Amino acid sequence: ADERASALVNLGEACRGLGRWEAALRAYHTALALSPLPAIALPALGGAALAAARLGDAAHLVELVRAAEPVLARSG
Repeated sequence: ADERASALVNLGEACRGLGRWEAALRAYHTALALSPLPAIALPALGGAALAAARLGDAAHLVELVRAAEPVLARSG
């Protein structure tokens, strides 16, 4: 599951680079559902936050920031 999640983070980054914000957001959220590892969750949360911001979804952005806080605390 972690390898799939990592691949999905990479896919999200590629989609983001192409301006496909909704596809990027879906890829990041799927990665988050597959793996709780900070090495996967942090880039997925960050990428999702960028995509949500670009889409103008402030409420979603706030949710992502809140979700990142415990991951950051776990990662030391």
